[in-house]
Amino acid sequence: MLDEKSFLTYVVSTLCQWDIKFKPDKSYARTLGGDHPTSVNVELANKPLQWSVQLKYLGCVFRCRSCDIAISNFVGKYYGAFNNIMRILGSSRNEMVAVQLVKSYCLPSLLYGCEIWHTRTVDVRSASVAWNNGFRKIFNACWCETLRSLQFCCSCLPLSFLIHQRRKLEKMCFLIM
Repeated sequence: MLDEKSFLTYVVSTLCQWDIKFKPDKSYARTLGGDHPTSVNVELANKPLQWSVQLKYLGCVFRCRSCDIAISNFVGKYYGAFNNIMRILGSSRNEMVAVQLVKSYCLPSLLYGCEIWHTRTVDVRSASVAWNNGFRKIFNACWCETLRSLQFCCSCLPLSFLIHQRRKLEKMCFLIM
């Protein structure tokens, strides 16, 4: 049985044989599913690695302790794309064009990877607030007004329904294959 240091040495030597090199200055040590061991100092090329609490993979940021996905990056990308669309459309915009652009360009960045999210209520609420704020901004609605009828007239579902729908489609596609 290999300990952590000898295992890492073995991996680095094997990768060097394949001409794959790691940069110790840009590498981090991570433990998934719990705290990192305080008694272990992991080294790469005789340089100690820093412990990290997040792991970024394929655009998703995983929290290492719980293995949940941090959706704040998706919400930030949604707001960035939304603000760019609203800036280009200006104040004399057609609301339905704005809704279609938001559905086409902003919604995919907000829902990226939602099929594998652990749907914590806080995360779904954060994404729903972003989706609803987009509608409020497009239609100049007050924060206290409900948006369900407005979303229905625009052929849009509330975000919690969209997440549920995408998960069902993912399962159906998996079963068909």
